[in-house]
Amino acid sequence: MSADVRATAYHEAAHAVTGFALGHEIRCVLVNPIKGVRYPGRTERVVSGPGHPALLSEECAIVEVIGGLAEIRHDEHWRADAWHRDDDLKDVQERLRNTGSGPMRIDAFMKRCDEIARELLDDEGVWAGIAAVAAHLETTARQRPDAPTRFMNMGRVISRAIPQKSLDQIARVIRGYAAVLNALR
Repeated sequence: MSADVRATAYHEAAHAVTGFALGHEIRCVLVNPIKGVRYPGRTERVVSGPGHPALLSEECAIVEVIGGLAEIRHDEHWRADAWHRDDDLKDVQERLRNTGSGPMRIDAFMKRCDEIARELLDDEGVWAGIAAVAAHLETTARQRPDAPTRFMNMGRVISRAIPQKSLDQIARVIRGYAAVLNALR
């Protein structure tokens, strides 16, 4: 299995796990092993109420940012510059610009999201859960190397892979920082 598929599996697992911990419905996770595609993965989640990703809630921003960082961490290298190419990061920055945030506020907001995501990924229970979900995604994608694989029922996979204590920790950390991020917007 290519390193790209493994990185995509970690990226999408981080989105799915953090979204699930916050109560988002994870409809589908897509991993596409075909080289050269624009989007090698995607996590479709449904957020009810005011936290809809289009509205860029602070919680949703962290869920989006954490994917790129998990992708980098999976090989145990925190390359600070690598995640700045991540499309999810660019989407968050663009939505901040669309809400009238200036460059300094966007920079402060993104740095804080980075710190929060790294704190979560440094928690061994959280990381072990993300790694278990990523392994499930990668193993299944390996069975169909010539076509995208859609993963349904991710809530069940996540619930089996991650103790409730770790899921609660994810939600607690993200929600605890939401007010701080809101002040930076």
